Amino acid sequence: MRKDLSRRITLDEIPNLVGTSHSGAPLTVTRAERDQFEALTLVTLAHPEPQPAEFDADIVEGFHTLALLDAMTELARPFDPTTTYAYNYGLDRVRWVSPVRIGDELRSVFECTAVEPRDDGWVVHWHCTVTAAGADRPAMVADWLVYVLPRPGA
Repeated sequence: MRKDLSRRITLDEIPNLVGTSHSGAPLTVTRAERDQFEALTLVTLAHPEPQPAEFDADIVEGFHTLALLDAMTELARPFDPTTTYAYNYGLDRVRWVSPVRIGDELRSVFECTAVEPRDDGWVVHWHCTVTAAGADRPAMVADWLVYVLPRPGA
């Protein structure tokens, strides 16, 4: 999958983003990716005991879903790399509403709720909703802040 640079957000567009939204690139988590995420983030070290029989073996760790936000939005509607630097500035709220399972196609929507000037750049507030295809409720909702600065010489 490649970035859709035809939909990139330029530095000049940032103040006008409030009220706009875009859909992220759909992603599916494979068993191998889930297992690799759990190994890399030491979930397997923190929880070495076997899972209880009633625990769904296909559940994707909530932090794995959260970690996909950057890829989902960056692949679908990135900030323009010729005019901006974008940094993860933090999260105000994250809720995991319903489980994600291996093989679910995840869809995301990013709604810009605020843009605040900060030094030479902007803090962009995104309300993010991730839903598994066919689900009645979101899998995760998050309020994510991104700090965007002008690229020198742009």
